Amino acid sequence: MIFNHPFFHFRPREVPGQVARFNHTWGLGGAALVLILLLFTTGILLRFGYDPFPGSAYDSIVALQKQLIFGQLIRNIHHWSANFLVAVVFLHMLRVFFSGGFYPPRQLNWLFGLWLFISCLASNFTGYLLPWDQLSYWAVTICTGMLEYIPYAGTTLQKVVQGGDHIGGSTLRIFYTVHTAILPVMLILLSSLHFWYIRKAGGVVAPRHPDNDSDLTEQSISSGTDLLLKELTTSLVVVAFILLFSALFDAPLGDKANPALSPNPAKAPWYFAGMQELLLLFHPVVSILIVPIIVCGAMASLPYLKTGSDLSGIWFRSQKGRRLTVVSLLLALVATPAGILILELSALSQTAAGGVVIPALLGFIGFVGYYVILRKWGTADKEEAIQTMKSEKQPPIHNTEKEPSRRSFLTLIWDGLGFVALGELLWVGVSFFKPRKSQTEHTSRAVIEVGAVEDFAPGSVTANRNGGFYLSRLENGGFLAMSSRCTHLGCAII
Repeated sequence: MIFNHPFFHFRPREVPGQVARFNHTWGLGGAALVLILLLFTTGILLRFGYDPFPGSAYDSIVALQKQLIFGQLIRNIHHWSANFLVAVVFLHMLRVFFSGGFYPPRQLNWLFGLWLFISCLASNFTGYLLPWDQLSYWAVTICTGMLEYIPYAGTTLQKVVQGGDHIGGSTLRIFYTVHTAILPVMLILLSSLHFWYIRKAGGVVAPRHPDNDSDLTEQSISSGTDLLLKELTTSLVVVAFILLFSALFDAPLGDKANPALSPNPAKAPWYFAGMQELLLLFHPVVSILIVPIIVCGAMASLPYLKTGSDLSGIWFRSQKGRRLTVVSLLLALVATPAGILILELSALSQTAAGGVVIPALLGFIGFVGYYVILRKWGTADKEEAIQTMKSEKQPPIHNTEKEPSRRSFLTLIWDGLGFVALGELLWVGVSFFKPRKSQTEHTSRAVIEVGAVEDFAPGSVTANRNGGFYLSRLENGGFLAMSSRCTHLGCAII
């Protein structure tokens, strides 16, 4: 009788056996929910010991770790759950994308999933500042400084986010309020809507073979018994993994934040390392505004691209699509490290032309090469090379004059962007563990008048919009300049 409780109404009463298999969804959606619950629980406990003021925030974290029983473990669980949540939600979105789980009637749920992913990133970023250590302080200082490059509204938006002209007590209180009040409510609402729309759509998309209408050959099982047991088992495995990982690895905590001294290099959080690397190649407006808008718009428009047939539940959309995916994956694994090596050896980041033209040219050549490989070595005809797959079974079309449709062209764009994203992930891994440091020698020096020495109080940090840098007055009377367009956040200008 317990399974007739209204709490279980958001779940289907019965689901096909194929849908309930672990290797169909990999339990990623349920794992994300478990991690959110862990974050809520540990976050509430951390609030009892945290003091959201610049003078005492860092000390309260140290006291929480050393003086409160299980304080270090609780912070570890909170920190690692937040990081794994970003990875799990991203993998969950990949699973939905590759299995066609975003097509109607699930298109609205795909949008809710995108908002959930953005909320997870925002939650991680706002919580990143709360320890008030060196890395978090300077990373947030430069990240918020990038906002001023947004045309027209940049300066106003930066002041709203920072609560003033620079990072300080107002910034910490804003981040703390957003992190502990606003974003948790958003996560609860979006998660509830996400699961409810899964229920309205009849559950998770059923797996299908490219040549068949459905693979649902197994007997249906009760959602209230067998499926619930699988969900509980997966949840316990996730909790056990997080506990073990938290017991073995402590959450990082650097020195107390010092506005007069920046670390070199100061790395952004790993989930923003890709955007950080884009600053090496493009203008900040392109990196922090145009690229995110294009990516978000492209992801949001996916469910509304018209297809000639129903592709829901078909992994990689066809048998040939699966083979070509393997080829493209191997190509990305080879091309990405090669591209990184070329950029490192040729120092493209040091020239204005190389910062935009050469990377764009290399990307275009790689894109065309990707198409040629699909045609020659992937045994794909013209249209299959453009689509990277065929959803319906039909003989190859050779020597045809049929022009590719808009749908075919957009599909080519999606496949290319997908493997560019994979390459970016590999780039993130390389740059995160081996970041660039600021250059100690420069062939030219820019002279920018900023005012008289007495205009800057010791210990102050002043933003210079025209020069694109921050000027910090040291306690001993010296000055330190930091670029808001630096590749690795906080690198000093010599």
